[in-house]
Amino acid sequence: LGKLIAAATAVFAILLFIGFSVIVSVN
Repeated sequence: LGKLIAAATAVFAILLFIGFSVIVSVN
C-alpha cells in the first residue's frame, strides 16, 4: 500500500509539473 501511495504521489507531481510548464509556455 505504501508503494502504491508513493507511485500515485509521483505521478501526480509529474502531471502537476507538466501542467505548470504548459501554463508557463502558453503565457
